[in-house]
Amino acid sequence: MYKGKFKHGETVEGIVKQIDEQGIWIDLQGITGWIPLAEIAFFEIEHPSEEIEPHAVLRVKVVGESEQGHLICSIREVEESKNV
Repeated sequence: MYKGKFKHGETVEGIVKQIDEQGIWIDLQGITGWIPLAEIAFFEIEHPSEEIEPHAVLRVKVVGESEQGHLICSIREVEESKNV
C-alpha cells in the first residue's frame, strides 16, 4: 500500500496540477502523483499538453512509488485494461 492509501494496480481519479515536458503532476486525494511521458499515450508525443489539459480529471493506475515518495501513475495501463 502506498502512502497508506493506494494499492499497486489500483485505479484512481486525480486532478492535473502541472504539466511539463517530462510528464504530468496530479493530485490524488491530497497525495502527489507523477505520470511520466511514456505512461501518457500509446503513441509518441512531444509534450503532455498535446493530450492533457490543466485541471483535467484523469483516471490513472498506480504503478509504483518514486524515491522522492511520489506515486508513479499510468494513463496507458488504464486504457490497456479497457481493451482486455
